[in-house]
Amino acid sequence: MLRDFGAKLDPVVTVFLTLSDFLRAHAQMLAVMTLLGVLLSWMVLRQEATHRALVSSVSRWPGIRRFFSFYRTGLFCRNLGLLLRSGVTLTETLRILADIMAATGSISAWTAAADRVRHGGKLSDALLAAEALPPMAVRMLRLGEETGQLRCWPAVWLTSTKPSSSAVLTASSA
Repeated sequence: MLRDFGAKLDPVVTVFLTLSDFLRAHAQMLAVMTLLGVLLSWMVLRQEATHRALVSSVSRWPGIRRFFSFYRTGLFCRNLGLLLRSGVTLTETLRILADIMAATGSISAWTAAADRVRHGGKLSDALLAAEALPPMAVRMLRLGEETGQLRCWPAVWLTSTKPSSSAVLTASSA
């Protein structure tokens, strides 16, 4: 309507009017292209390697890195304690955990730690060398190893280090 009167339009308004005309003229083609894009993305993301690579790259973003670290640590400690209390050997537990932790990113750190323990190393030293867990979690696991109560310490760490939501928000904004 504004164009019909020959009025001089603001450049921003002109861009939006032109964009609107384009979208109305090519609506069916854009709908088909969007549907194909969604289907292709769904097919690609169903592949485990692609999904793992995407999660690994997202977990390194500055605002998200800390939350993924908490998630990985909680997942590892919870499953470590569960498997050890169920009577699964440490080497078998670490093999299972490496498979579980592969879904949260890179599997190399977890397999390196499992290999080091399988060859006679201490779990805490292996995790520290692989930089797979935060130092505090490694210290708690070392304490469990030294006291002979490793199967109890992952649960203790989880209950003693749950960050409050304000602490996490403060730490992530720093």
